[in-house]
This record gives sequence, structure tokens and C-alpha cells, in this order.
Amino acid sequence: MRMKAVRVQQTAMLVFVFIVAVLSLPVNSMQAAEGSPTNKFLTGITQVEMSGGNGVALDNQGTVWSWGANDYGELGDNTKGFKSAAVPVFSDAAKIQFDGYTMVLKKDGTVWYWGGNGNGLNGLGTYNEKDDDLVIAPAQVHHLADIIDIASNEGHHLALKADGTVWTWGSTSFGESGRIDVNAYKPADYRELFSKAAVPKQVEGLKNIVSVHAGSFSSAAINNQGETWLWGHYYGWGDEIPFLMYPVKLEGIKGKKVDGTWEKTFVLEQDGTVWELQQGLKRKKLASSAIDIDCGNFACAALYADGTLSALYSPDTTRNYPFQIADISDVKDFAVHSVSQDQLMIVKKDGTLWTKVPFGIAAGNESVMDYYNQMNIPYAEMDPKLRQVMKAINVQLNGKQLPLTANPYIYKGVTFVPLRSTFNELGAKVSYIQGKMTISTAGHTLNLTIREKEAFIDGRAVTLEYPPMIINTMTMVPLRFVIEALENKIEWDPDSRLIKISSPNDRADR
Repeated sequence: MRMKAVRVQQTAMLVFVFIVAVLSLPVNSMQAAEGSPTNKFLTGITQVEMSGGNGVALDNQGTVWSWGANDYGELGDNTKGFKSAAVPVFSDAAKIQFDGYTMVLKKDGTVWYWGGNGNGLNGLGTYNEKDDDLVIAPAQVHHLADIIDIASNEGHHLALKADGTVWTWGSTSFGESGRIDVNAYKPADYRELFSKAAVPKQVEGLKNIVSVHAGSFSSAAINNQGETWLWGHYYGWGDEIPFLMYPVKLEGIKGKKVDGTWEKTFVLEQDGTVWELQQGLKRKKLASSAIDIDCGNFACAALYADGTLSALYSPDTTRNYPFQIADISDVKDFAVHSVSQDQLMIVKKDGTLWTKVPFGIAAGNESVMDYYNQMNIPYAEMDPKLRQVMKAINVQLNGKQLPLTANPYIYKGVTFVPLRSTFNELGAKVSYIQGKMTISTAGHTLNLTIREKEAFIDGRAVTLEYPPMIINTMTMVPLRFVIEALENKIEWDPDSRLIKISSPNDRADR
């Protein structure tokens, strides 16, 4: 079972990141260019999904954007490294689902997947007991065509075909697949059980279905009359978890959407009524006039026509539910991970995307927290607050796009950009021993040390504005120092958010 929380690696990767200061522009000109609202932020967003350390968004052109932690290929950009701003990773998409793994319904009716593949969760027809069988770039799910809807949560997946049939695959520990009786298998049948679960197959007994849904450990389907079926673990926790092995009809319900946390399941009816399902499938009314609901692992909230959100559930027992979430308005779509810790993402009615998460890479606006806080970031900047999601800056070296491990980002008017691959292009060599770095070419030697502002160019001491630091396990060093020493040229194109770097050799060739 895979949690959506951010996985923090214990060993720092030696990926060298440089602070870019565009030498042809003063700092205030750089800031003015980056303030352009046309190109800086995501626009036209129609759907957003999130976990504790990631965000995935779909725009009205069918482009999928992702950002945040990327230890397991969650972002789908063919790398394993965090992105603090949004990068485009897929096109021609109709719907997205994200639960630590990403699943996309393409407009042509095919289903695509990326992220970890423990136990064959990606539906590619493979099985691996380890969670390190990664899919870091979009791959098509086998055996599926003519799909019109998808749902995914905690490693179990659903797809709805145009003929009204439902197909499932992935985790089935609580009967989430609705087609495999886990109680019928002995421990010796473990591999057989999960091998069968890894391949999409039809759920019997369901027809004329128009939408599919997934809670943390539950699944649901709604037909063209609003009749709603539920299966999997739907309420409570502990030794007496109630779960359904096969679809069970919820009597008296005209469903619109079903979602759920680890412990609870919620149903939104077509008339806007929101119900909490309790043990024995009894119902408790929570709200009226809602137009949408969304749940994370430990929280659920409802959206209303006036653009406000109300919290339906959180482990915080000091609050009376539901209650309106403060300072949130003009919402047309949203995703929630936690209410008590203020972790949510919202799409406003103008199509802009905003996040409210603790200061860090999940914010999606190039804000990051250095591991040792050498930059003395004020606590107020770490507080959860609404931040608009930015497009990531791209970098080219001698006209070639660099596949960056971490995307560029800006702090206090200084742009950070990962350029380790550039060293080979420039003929530079890098050594790193106990926090001390040496970057050398045929003509120059640079020496830097983690958390120390004193650095050296060919033995001459200089003082850096910011010291080398570690951000999200990555080592960062200031590029202004390196650029001046290695005689590279940098140009900034604000319209395309592109940094162009050219080496002396490349300029001489021209």
C-alpha cells in the first residue's frame, strides 16, 4: 500500500545546481520580465489532482502539467528529480487521475500511465513485488480501448468503456477490483492473485455505466439512471474493516460522484446532497447544494456553486463539520490532501491554478525550502498560503534543450537552474568530497563549500551572495560565480521562459 505523502530520500544526490544571474540584464530587469502574467503562470486549467508532495493539472488544450516530488517517476517527464514549477508532460488528454501514480485518459480513448509499478499497478501486464519497477515516462495501458472515463486511488484503477462496461486492475487488498475474491486465495497463491489483478478485466454485473469513481480503498460506478454501485473498503479502520468483494447497489441513491478517505466514503447525489456512508451502508447527511466533492487520504471537502469550499471531514475532532474553508473563493475545481494542515489546490473560474500547501516544492511556484535554511527564509514565507502555479523555466545549452533533473526556480530575484549535464559539454570536471566541490576546466579551477560564502576562482578568494546549499537532497552552487569564471554567456527570453547558455567554443564556431 502506497501513501501519498512525500518520500524524503535519506542520501543527498550530488546534482549540482547553479544560481543563474543574467549578466546582460540587471536584477530589476530580470524581475520585471518574469512578472509577465501572460507567460509566467498556468492558465486555462480545467482539472487539478494532488498528493502531499505533487500536483498534476490538465488545461483546456489537453496538456498535462506536473510538479513536485519525483522519486518514483510521478511527474512523467522521463526524469527522477523534483520540479518546483509545472512542466508539460503529456498532450491530447481528456482526464487525469493522480494518487502517487498518474493515469491519463487520452482523447482517442486510450489510457496512459506513469509512476511506480509495484505489483504491476500500471496495467502493462508486468508483475514485480518491489516498488522500484518504475515507469518514468508515459506508457500505454494494455488491453484497453474506447475508454470514456477513468478513476484511480491508492494503486487501484478503473476504466469505463463506451459500451458501459467497467474494467479494473491494480491493488485489490480490500476487494477494490470488484472481480477477485481475496479471501479465496491462500498465501501460496499470492503471485497468482496479483498477476491476475495486474491486468485490466471486466467487472461482472455492471452495465449502462456512465461514470466510475475511486476512494482510497473503495470503487464505485454510476449508471445512466443515477443508480450507484459500491465495492471495496468503505468505512472505519482496525480489525473489523467492512468491505465489499463485489459491487453492491446503494438503494435510494441518485449518484453523481463517490469519493473517500482511508476511513470514510462520501456520496454526492445529483440534487447536491452529500452523504457519509457508515457501517452497514447506513447514511449520514452532511451537506446540501454541493456541486462537487474531493477527498485525500485524511480529508474531504465539498464545492458549491458560489465558488466556496466546506470541509466535510478531517481527523481534527476539535472542529464541527461541515465548516467553510476560510479565504477560498471563486473555485471551479479543486483537490484536497489535508484540511487540518491546509493542503489543497484550487482552479479558479478564470482558469488560473493556485495551491495552498506548506512552503516547498508542492506549491508549484518555484518556491523551495533549503535543507539547512542557509538562506534564512522567514517563517511567514513557510506558512500555508495561496500561491499561483508557475510554468517551469527551460534551459538550452548551445541550442540544445537540457533534460534537467530539477527545474529552474527563482528566489529573491535570483534564478536557480540545474546544469550538471552542462559540465561535460563545457569539458568541466567535478569532484565532491564531504561538502567541498571542485569544478575545473582546462583554464580554470573553482572551489566551493556547502554553507560557506567564501569561494575561490583559480585560488583567488571571492564572497558569494548565497552559499552552496542543499535543497530537497540536491547540492546547489551559485552560477554567477561559475559563469564569470568559465566565461559562458546567458540570455533570458521572458516570452518563452527560456534561458539560453552558450559556451565560448560554441560562439567561436559561429
